[in-house]
Amino acid sequence: MGLRIQGVYPNRVDVVFDLENGKVKGYKGTQDFQNVHTTIESLDDGWYKCSLNLDVAADKIRIILDPTTSEK
Repeated sequence: MGLRIQGVYPNRVDVVFDLENGKVKGYKGTQDFQNVHTTIESLDDGWYKCSLNLDVAADKIRIILDPTTSEK
């Protein structure tokens, strides 16, 4: 699963969560998004709690959450 928080292009932070293995695959942030900290926590019945904490220096943002492959 992919999560993007986007300000004015090209400023954004991207995170990829691996829901099959319960891991954060990686993240990358640009200048308006600093001190990125992300976690994934296993819950009951195959559910995960995915978290993203960061400092944002943008007035307006968009949040995009989507599968990372067309098979999902």
